[in-house]
Amino acid sequence: MERHETVTTTPIKPQLLAAELRKHLAPDAIVNCDSGSVTVWWARHVLVKRGQSHTVSGNLASTACGLPYAIAAQIAYPHRQCVAFVGDGRFTMLMGELATAAHACVGVGSSGGTLRRGPREGHSGPGKIIEGRF
Repeated sequence: MERHETVTTTPIKPQLLAAELRKHLAPDAIVNCDSGSVTVWWARHVLVKRGQSHTVSGNLASTACGLPYAIAAQIAYPHRQCVAFVGDGRFTMLMGELATAAHACVGVGSSGGTLRRGPREGHSGPGKIIEGRF
């Protein structure tokens, strides 16, 4: 499997992305994996470490659950790194959840950069950022 984690062709291979994610996870990270083929890449290449929490819908195969799980985790645990490991198809289905994240003042990051959202006027939340730079 390690051989697949080092292939740097374009487009990027999911094995490489998962291996890079693994290197950047905090010791107490909360990782939320979506269902579908991305679950295989998560299971093979994002290894769970003691102190981290990893969730996946399992046999339920709930479609597009990764990002909502991550938003809820970030609200519940604002000082922990929360990650949604989601494939391109499911992400397309989840775009509306970005509005939920903005409404809750939860920052959302991606491998390409970080979308930052501070508190809205009249909102008591401090605004949070999820960094996901590789």
